[in-house]
Amino acid sequence: MPSELRHVVFRLPEAVDAAVQHLRLQNRPVPRGTVGEARIVGGEAGDGAPVTLQFAVHPDSGPAGAETLEVAGEDLLGALMHLCRRRCVPLPQRGTKSVERYGARLALVVHLPDKGATIKTR
Repeated sequence: MPSELRHVVFRLPEAVDAAVQHLRLQNRPVPRGTVGEARIVGGEAGDGAPVTLQFAVHPDSGPAGAETLEVAGEDLLGALMHLCRRRCVPLPQRGTKSVERYGARLALVVHLPDKGATIKTR
C-alpha cells in the first residue's frame, strides 16, 4: 500500500515571521524591532546537521546592536505548524512531521504511512 508524503514550503520571511510569533506565544523574549539578516543553517544534503533558522533583530530603541536569534528543532516545527493553522492550511494529526531545508526555503514535511489496507482484486 502506498504511503503519503506532503511538503508545505515556506519562504524565508514567512518562516522568520512564524518563528517570532511562536517565540512570543511561548513567552520567550524577542526584542521589538526590525528583522534584518536571516538565513538557514544546516540541513544540507549529507551534512547531518539539524535545520536551524537564524535571524537578527535590530531594536527599535536603545543603543544595543542587533540580537541574533536561533530557532531549531521542536520550536521551528511548532512555529511552522502554527503558521499553517493561522493560514488554514490543513495538516493531518497523524503522521510524522519534520522540517527540511529546500535550498533557500524551509519545508514542513508530513509523512503518512500506509494504513495496512488490503486491495481486493477480482
